[in-house]
Amino acid sequence: MKLSYEPGGLVVRLSGNLAINGATQLWEDISTRAGEGTNSFIFDFSDVHIITSAGIGTLVRLFVRPASPSSAAATRSARSSKSSCSKTSSRSAIAQRRRERD
Repeated sequence: MKLSYEPGGLVVRLSGNLAINGATQLWEDISTRAGEGTNSFIFDFSDVHIITSAGIGTLVRLFVRPASPSSAAATRSARSSKSSCSKTSSRSAIAQRRRERD
């Protein structure tokens, strides 16, 4: 896998197979670059022959990762609030259906 810089972002030119080892390397490299302040990435897959599920999973993780540590905390907080709200709503809906049924 090769990395090359472009103004305003990071162009990632990949070659070969994006399997478990390459996926791990890609995650580590991009996470390091993101920690240094690069927030946009362009992926060039023109020389990639195979992408395994590990590669796809890494690409999804990179897509949904927060741009900064402060937004990471906000994202975690929003996710946990949303999760607990949806669980409460689901429980309420189930209880309501049971009452209507009985």
